[in-house]
Amino acid sequence: MAKSLGRILLFIFFFTISMVVAQDMDSIENDALRNFQNAESPSDRLNYFFTTVNRYSSHSAYDWLDSVNKYIKNVENTQDSLALKQYKLILAQIFYDLDEFNKSITITSELYSDKHTFDLETKSILLNLMDESYAQLQLYDKQVEIRKQKRELGLTDNIAFYDIYSKLGLQRQAMKDYIRDVKHTIEENDFYALAGYNNNIGNFLRLDKAASTALTNFSKAKGYIEVYSNDLSKVKTESEIIKGNILRGIIEGNIGKCYVQL
Repeated sequence: MAKSLGRILLFIFFFTISMVVAQDMDSIENDALRNFQNAESPSDRLNYFFTTVNRYSSHSAYDWLDSVNKYIKNVENTQDSLALKQYKLILAQIFYDLDEFNKSITITSELYSDKHTFDLETKSILLNLMDESYAQLQLYDKQVEIRKQKRELGLTDNIAFYDIYSKLGLQRQAMKDYIRDVKHTIEENDFYALAGYNNNIGNFLRLDKAASTALTNFSKAKGYIEVYSNDLSKVKTESEIIKGNILRGIIEGNIGKCYVQL
């Protein structure tokens, strides 16, 4: 009896230890900032940062800010100009995420003058960030110039203006241009894209005070995102799962806004 009890207690002890170790390993694997710091080079850190959707899940943006500023000080001493630009691009994105849009655009404007030193993928990150920052600052003329640059570099085929029209209050024109530019690009089995498309159409209508009509599109969007989330035939990455959940939340929020408007 005593031996049996001892074996049980020993089993419980080792099981508890293994669970603690497993949890610690899982927390390490999900620690985005630590993974960022453990990357081998500035280029690897740049790539990891911009491909990690939930980078602030384990550490706040301010923790990232402190870490990146340390890297910037280190490379300033080594005079590694490319690494310095890469870290500054990360810094600009963190400021954007903190709603410090003026700080973000100050950094990216400086980097923009040396954009020829970046590869095409990094140029795309830079221009997209500037595009979004100018939108937040309502500097639409500068936003248009950035979009022209994106077209010249082959990063986009057409210059889209529907979001700018929307911010200027021209919802019907925005919706018309959006349908023209986007509808033909979506495949019939791309449920995530269909959800986003119908959500955007609904939002143009909601902003145009046509809440009851908007609800029809939001309902379609919700149906598509549910199909996307529940489709087990396609393996989804963690990033795709997170994006799907975020879009579902946006759609449900817009449905709520419509009911308030009604």
